[in-house]
Amino acid sequence: MRHGRAGERAAPVVISSHDAGQAQSNRGKSAGRVSAGRPMLDRRVVELVQRGWMILEAATADVEVAESQPTPSEEMLWSCRSTLAEAVRAWEALKAELGPQTVRAALEAPTTSALELSPTGSRGRSVALVLIGGFTYAAVRVPGVELAPIQWRIIRLRGHHEIDPYYVCRLADGAIQCDCAEWTYRIAETERHGKAHCKHSAALVELGWI
Repeated sequence: MRHGRAGERAAPVVISSHDAGQAQSNRGKSAGRVSAGRPMLDRRVVELVQRGWMILEAATADVEVAESQPTPSEEMLWSCRSTLAEAVRAWEALKAELGPQTVRAALEAPTTSALELSPTGSRGRSVALVLIGGFTYAAVRVPGVELAPIQWRIIRLRGHHEIDPYYVCRLADGAIQCDCAEWTYRIAETERHGKAHCKHSAALVELGWI
């Protein structure tokens, strides 16, 4: 089911210094508790940690992209590094406040929210960051087809080993599938088909996107 072009990678995302502290301002906006087979965590804490981590990952990715350019702009480098420094300070403060065990549990908890970003080099399509299995993914809704009317393209933002992006879709008959290794080899063509999700499809289902 892989439709991506070989070698296609996630476009860089740009966040502002305002965004770097955005996670801290989201306290009290959501209620409830989340469990990932561990002691119950307040949903607000999980969302705060997950958004803070995604902001840190995005800021780090922007610095890596800027520094990899043959002739990087000094202004861009300064802006990206300043944003990263602020994101690091916010993240360290969050860890100090909540404690390492709570932070670790929140990162491993089911996906609770996405971080919407302005598209950069993504052909005008909106980009969202989603935390899946402790890793930040860039997700873009792509046009569907008759067989699969709802489709999402996702790719690891940093440190990914995959060359191609993954495509998660809801088929016309309501079935959900992904072209990752977990779904292909552990779910498809087994008794789990139609009953289980891979980590990518589970995250999008949790968000109500698919």
